Amino acid sequence: MPDSDWTCDLPSLAGSSELVSALLQLREPMQSVRPISRVTRGPDEVRRGDWVVVRQAKSPARAGKVEQMMQCLAPGGAFSFVRFWCAHVKEVHDDETSSVMWAALGDSRQKMVVSFEKMHVEVVVRSVCSMRDEFI
Repeated sequence: MPDSDWTCDLPSLAGSSELVSALLQLREPMQSVRPISRVTRGPDEVRRGDWVVVRQAKSPARAGKVEQMMQCLAPGGAFSFVRFWCAHVKEVHDDETSSVMWAALGDSRQKMVVSFEKMHVEVVVRSVCSMRDEFI
């Protein structure tokens, strides 16, 4: 679901978008981008504002709140890809006895770029209990 048209002026957009700025620093091959409010992959739908748990091989699972989403067009325009900008990122642990994913309690200033096509992304509900943040 695009929010606007494609833009090719990435350096100007980087001044107002943490996601575009991060993608340029990562040297992501982009010709143009457009903000989106949601994306669907199979039966899963992720919306801006959702809490997600992200898993990637050989990395700890992390949870974060999706603040920005961009559809990016690679040079040549042959295909596009989706990137998220997540805030309040924390490492997530699995509690096997209660089947609840949790993270240490407290605010996090960490942020991350999520490559939607390269990582397992699960939409979750964030619950703040008195002992930890839970992701159900």
